[in-house]
Amino acid sequence: MAEYLQAQGDRLRAARKALNLSQEDAAHLIGVSFKTYNSWENGKSEPRDSNWRKIEERLKVSAEEMRGEPPSLQIDRIETYLLAIMAHLGIEPDPAPSVLGDPPEGPIRRGGDTPPSGPGRSPRRTPGTAPRGTRS
Repeated sequence: MAEYLQAQGDRLRAARKALNLSQEDAAHLIGVSFKTYNSWENGKSEPRDSNWRKIEERLKVSAEEMRGEPPSLQIDRIETYLLAIMAHLGIEPDPAPSVLGDPPEGPIRRGGDTPPSGPGRSPRRTPGTAPRGTRS
């Protein structure tokens, strides 16, 4: 992990120097203390996600490139975001998902979606009501 943080710090240092900024200036732009920023460049700690967004905006760099994440960490991060999106949309995740698994069979339906009606399919009815054309 130390090598990963050091490499990340080296990329951060290069981005800062490309803008001709001192560590103090970069820390001020991002909104952190000099000590915090210095610990990032020296590979002693890593910025939080909120600070990565500030680094992207203010140093005009890609957080993914700065992080230099190994592919396994990128996949974990993407999977976390996808699960959050699915939960927001009311989509139940597959109980045994696989990384880049086979595509799902059939249409994906969100909670509350009604199944399509047509020949050979019966439309959804409200419980306690009679089918159309019949009297209750």
